[in-house]
Amino acid sequence: MIVAGWTGPLQLTQEDLEALIASNFPDQIAPALYASLRLQNLVVTLQSSVLDRAQHDCNPCETREYGRIRSAGFISKDYYSALVASPGDPTVWAAGQESNLIIVIPETNGSVSAGSAKMGPGYGETTETLLGYEFTAKFNDPNFVSNAQFYNALIGQRNYYFFYRTSSQTYITNVTVTIIPNKEVKDDLNGEIVWENTVKWIDSQFELQIDTPDGVFDECFSPA
Repeated sequence: MIVAGWTGPLQLTQEDLEALIASNFPDQIAPALYASLRLQNLVVTLQSSVLDRAQHDCNPCETREYGRIRSAGFISKDYYSALVASPGDPTVWAAGQESNLIIVIPETNGSVSAGSAKMGPGYGETTETLLGYEFTAKFNDPNFVSNAQFYNALIGQRNYYFFYRTSSQTYITNVTVTIIPNKEVKDDLNGEIVWENTVKWIDSQFELQIDTPDGVFDECFSPA
């Protein structure tokens, strides 16, 4: 079990450490004993794996979240680790945009359908096993005339992560995605032509969700 690797530095038996996790670890241990070990992120993993327990936050006063893909974009896999290390920092987003490693499309519309469960065979008393989800996002980019070359370059790309924004939250995929740009020209003299984009990915969990950082989606940006 993973906790065994930390019993020596903390001078605790494995049983003692697991007991402390169950009683709100690390509050019960003097900070000097674990500060240098950087255990804070590890504890979340331990609490899920050892106790198999998640906590639901019940807040009747919580602000409601509202739909529409209001903004969208892509993160190069070369910059993904830097961004998710500080996803709420506007300066990290700005640096990625300036180096053309983050592409922000500030005004869009669209939706993300509910993930389609990918099931595998069950064993024992289990009928099926949940392997993950297949997600599909569809969004429209109204900047049509100037972006033919851009979307041609994205066709079939698997080197980007996808992100999108709702009313107050921003979501970043944990895996690279398949990008499928398209367009439709209707028999309508007043029909607007837009880039109609489909983004697909398969993952075992939902996207990283953060409060939308200030200033990231406020205006158009083109790298020099």
